[in-house]
Amino acid sequence: MTNKHRQVFVKVNTEVDEGIAPVIVALNRFPELQTIESCQGRANHKSVLVMANINFMYGSGGFEQDAWKKIANFTFGFFAPELDKLVSDSVDIKMERVMCNDFHRVTLSMRPDSVTIKFVADAIDKLYDKWIDLEN
Repeated sequence: MTNKHRQVFVKVNTEVDEGIAPVIVALNRFPELQTIESCQGRANHKSVLVMANINFMYGSGGFEQDAWKKIANFTFGFFAPELDKLVSDSVDIKMERVMCNDFHRVTLSMRPDSVTIKFVADAIDKLYDKWIDLEN
């Protein structure tokens, strides 16, 4: 996407599923992280577990040349390995290119129970503090 004006990151208030809100709040502390889609999932829906998930972009998300490198470096150079140290197998993280819009996004998935969601949100808050220390 080409803009004639310089773009800056701002955080926007929007409605999200109540059950996943703590994780979204924690993720949105990262200045260049943009949550773009989420669902709190559901347990025991016709005996099928539907995982909670959040999709996010980082930086421009892919609308600039080589923007995938920035999201990949953030996700796999810092976020995923550090989160794994804190929550181990409580989450799944994947990155993908969305062909029709030509951007990259990361999906963070977890069990939809309130204990797991609070655990993950608290861990992401700790990661943010570590990220800020590394950036300074």
